[in-house]
Amino acid sequence: MAEKLEALNIGNYKTGKYVGEVILPKGSLLRMGEVNPVFGFKGGGIQFDLMGQFIGDFKELGKIIE
Repeated sequence: MAEKLEALNIGNYKTGKYVGEVILPKGSLLRMGEVNPVFGFKGGGIQFDLMGQFIGDFKELGKIIE
């Protein structure tokens, strides 16, 4: 259980490591909004919410190279 909680720790997501894409079916319903500040992070990014739907084709494109 501790490993699962650590995986959800916001501190683990300060920088991205991978990039991917999601292709949604035409007419899909989703929400888009600005990320709020939380746990010392500024926020301001864009987030998408599929509202509990299991839709779309998710594809990992690769690792981000610095």
